[in-house]
This record gives sequence, C-alpha cells and structure tokens, in this order.
Amino acid sequence: MKLYTYSVLFIMGMFVTVRYDITRRFTITSHHSNKIQRKDNISITIEMNSNKYITTKFEVSGRVQGVFFRKHTKMKADELGLKGWVRNTPHDTVEGEFEYSMDRKKQQSSSNIEDVEHYGAEAFRHWLCNVGSPRSSIAKCKFGEKMVTDQQKFDKFRVVR
Repeated sequence: MKLYTYSVLFIMGMFVTVRYDITRRFTITSHHSNKIQRKDNISITIEMNSNKYITTKFEVSGRVQGVFFRKHTKMKADELGLKGWVRNTPHDTVEGEFEYSMDRKKQQSSSNIEDVEHYGAEAFRHWLCNVGSPRSSIAKCKFGEKMVTDQQKFDKFRVVR
C-alpha cells in the first residue's frame, strides 16, 4: 500500500513538490531561489473536504398553518446547525427538507448511517413530531429516505413562501 504520492512540478520559474497522503491531505512545498541565491521554503498543508452530507424530507400535518410553525421550524433548525427549507402546502400541511454533515471521525469507524447520526438531526425530528410551535397541534409527522451525498445542497435554513 502506498502511503504517499509525490510529484515535482516546475511552475512559473519555481520547483514545487506536491505530496498527497492517505489522510487526503496535500502538502505543497515551494523551493524558490532568487538572484541573491537566498532560498525560500514555503510549506502549505490543505485538508480536502471529505464530508458526507445527509438530506431528509419531512411533512407535518395537524394544526400547523397560521400558528408560526415555519418560523419556529427555522429557529429550531438554526439553533441545531441544520440547513434546508420549510414551506406550507395546499393540503394544510408543512413540508421541508433538512441537511447535516456526518462527523468525519465517525464516518471512518462505521459505514452505517444510523451509527453516525447527527445529534441535531435527531433533536430536530423529535421537535417536528412532538413539540412544534407553541400554538401548533401535531397530528402526524412523516420523513423521507436519508440521501447521502458528497456535495452540500443548502447554505442555510430558509422559509419558502
């Protein structure tokens, strides 16, 4: 098994050594010498993003429209560090989607999504099904399949009108 991959490049008058290791890190070292023959060694380490993102759709029914359910849903998602959206439907329900990042350390120790569940996601599910806004009355709560991707889909949690 190869632990490191090295490449030496000549870029804009400089020799650059690039090392890529199994922890998905690049180390770039520049060996530059100018006219005074002074050597500058610059080393930069860049960690590549290897996070996995999980998105889940939800729908909540009951007395959830006209009771500030969407506003409180956004506040709860922001508090828990979740991203996504929420909106009213024509069927007098509220639907949405939320996203969270899997913990990279836990990803390496298990391939089972349930084992790496984000605390905020569990707390959010509980809140949607059992708490809601102060004036709401939740009758039913449904969640879709968890979708795992390498790309983040949302940058914040939004109320969609």
